[in-house]
Amino acid sequence: MAAGDPQGPDLASMTRNTDGLTNQNAWTVFTFDSPTTLIGGEQYAVVVGSFDGLITDSLFWRQDTAAGYAGGHKCVSGDSGASWTQSPTRDCTFRLNSAGGQVQSFETYDAFQAIYVPFYAAQVFTASSTFDIVSVGLQISIVALVTRIITISIRDVETAFDPPVATGLNNMKTIRRLVAAANNKFWYEDI
Repeated sequence: MAAGDPQGPDLASMTRNTDGLTNQNAWTVFTFDSPTTLIGGEQYAVVVGSFDGLITDSLFWRQDTAAGYAGGHKCVSGDSGASWTQSPTRDCTFRLNSAGGQVQSFETYDAFQAIYVPFYAAQVFTASSTFDIVSVGLQISIVALVTRIITISIRDVETAFDPPVATGLNNMKTIRRLVAAANNKFWYEDI
């Protein structure tokens, strides 16, 4: 996993069949089984995947191809989310909802992202504030001959390791040599 990739277990998730989804790309609200708290300024990902279906039975998620969302990027996975490829110039549409209503969104689009087994898509976003997310709205359509099972989840995003910078006395290297020790006293010299 690289910095900026979705990672770890789902923080919130829901699974449903595709009954009721159309090919009109209307906003559909997906309510999570239980809410989870998102921390303002932290990055998370909305992950969309499918458990069954053929490539001809694709879901389509509206996306922007002009890097219009500054708080994240789209990621795609060809192995059900085990590894990810980032698409820094593309973003998928989303609406994040708390119990009190919509908290933040990205609604610009000019294309579609196909999702089929074992293909997953994710939109990384930066939480605008701290809130309990209860649902997400997505512009997803389906072109399928059969009902499919899909999952929508929220995951953490891998961050780059930023080693601490040594300051003060921790930034100094001191070497000493023991000269003598007696009566619970030590004598040493710097070398």
